[in-house]
Amino acid sequence: MQELAQQEIVHSAQLSTPVLDPTSLSIEFGDAVRSGVIGLMTKGMRSLLNLPSHLPGRTASPEDDPDPGKTFFDRWWANNGDIVETCLWANYVLAIRALALLTGAIPMLALAYAVGLTDGASARAIRRADAGRESANLYHRFKIAQLQIIAVTFMAYLAWPTAGVRVEWVIVAMVLLCAICARMQLTYYKKYA
Repeated sequence: MQELAQQEIVHSAQLSTPVLDPTSLSIEFGDAVRSGVIGLMTKGMRSLLNLPSHLPGRTASPEDDPDPGKTFFDRWWANNGDIVETCLWANYVLAIRALALLTGAIPMLALAYAVGLTDGASARAIRRADAGRESANLYHRFKIAQLQIIAVTFMAYLAWPTAGVRVEWVIVAMVLLCAICARMQLTYYKKYA
């Protein structure tokens, strides 16, 4: 998993985005999540397992462990720590992929929506001047399709098993489809008067 994360970092470092650097952002995010998960697990197990020693009516004997939660967590981590580390490395890979796609897509999506909406508004004006067909059904279909395109693109890119997919091509395909949907959405916009 660490090798896959390193490959993803190399691929995202090649992506030049004007807004944010996906590499440093994903490394900071992954480190924060890793330290947070391990800290939460440690504190949670220690507090739950140390709770019975603080109950009223329980007298502590000298042979009792002063911190049974830490002892249990250390034993548990020795047996299951590699599983948790694998899950955390998978989190790194998902963070790198998601942030690379997000930081690369935002400026292009804004530009594509501006072009699509402008072209759609002019097509709507031409259609209205020529007494063309209005369709609220098509308007709503294209509006829903934009969200589905973005969601399916993110899910497919995040679920892709190897690091060989170029994020630039994924972004361009998603942006083009969203721009076409935005144009068609505004072209068939039906304003009730």
